[in-house]
Amino acid sequence: MISGLNLFACITGDDSLKKRPMDRVISPLAKLGKDIRARQNNSKLPAAIIPVEMQNQSTTVKSISKSTPTIKTQVSSAQVKSALLLASLKTDGINVIESQQTRDHTERMLTFMGFSVLENVMQNEHEPESDQNVHQITLPGGQLSKLKPRDYVLDIPGDLSSAAFLITAALLVPGSQVKLLNCGLNPTRTGFVKILQQLGARITITNNTTLAAEPRGDINVEYSPCLQGFQLGKNLVPDTIDELPLLAVIAVLSHGTTKVSGAEELRYKESDRISAITQELTKLGADITETQDGFIVNGPTQLTGNVVDSHGDHRIAMALTVAALTAQGKTIIKNSDCINISYPGFIQDLTKLGAIIEQH
Repeated sequence: MISGLNLFACITGDDSLKKRPMDRVISPLAKLGKDIRARQNNSKLPAAIIPVEMQNQSTTVKSISKSTPTIKTQVSSAQVKSALLLASLKTDGINVIESQQTRDHTERMLTFMGFSVLENVMQNEHEPESDQNVHQITLPGGQLSKLKPRDYVLDIPGDLSSAAFLITAALLVPGSQVKLLNCGLNPTRTGFVKILQQLGARITITNNTTLAAEPRGDINVEYSPCLQGFQLGKNLVPDTIDELPLLAVIAVLSHGTTKVSGAEELRYKESDRISAITQELTKLGADITETQDGFIVNGPTQLTGNVVDSHGDHRIAMALTVAALTAQGKTIIKNSDCINISYPGFIQDLTKLGAIIEQH
């Protein structure tokens, strides 16, 4: 957004964000003519955005043409796609091509605000023999100057990735019954729920509605003792990327073998989540094996309390908290303050639901 506005700024972050790869965003922005400089060969925060001479600022909406730049993302990432769309609002627009459709909150928000955003599924020109299509998002240029000022009410639904921890706890703790109100049900985010329903989870959706272009509803969850192991491949990873550590916990208590593959992106989050969740669940007694792009779990296994570590990653800390609710004995989770990064009320919400948790 800042590069698109042609402003100077320096962006930094906490210790976990400083470890994450930024070249996946900086490199495609550089192809659009943006000047962004960061440490470690333009790959890590802090990053400075340098103003450049603005060119091709359209005053009328342009049709899609060869002059519209096309960027094919190297990883299926909604963050990278959104960065490219926002950086192109004041220019000739952009075509973004991704190997799989990713979460589309930005496209929905832009459409809600009056922008024209086009989507198209087409054959992969680099692999014409493949049956794997690619997803193209087109933002025609020149729209910003044509939009009429108005007030927008962006009603934001509950975050399904945060709700997933409460959903999992309800599924795994005997006697549980939980209703989560006004949760976001964007189809690009509901892969986790759909997978669980296929495994035999007692999950129902009620009060479906759409506000500010985002679907939402209430999620009803009950204890589900007969969950089955599953196979999860690359085609489903983008829809479940944040919930994969939780799926590892669920797999430990499910019947049969679970295999998750095509999830190497997990290694580049706040921690190496494949390694972290494998190491820590093993300490609790899980039969889980790390692979290059995922993990293999044999279940069900009765977990036993132990001392584990969050690796400074909020999602690992919360996944281990849910696992601890099912374990025999006491579990101590070290470095759990990171939970406050995304869900400050997590421990309080679990306590309200009956969990016994002490914080030190």
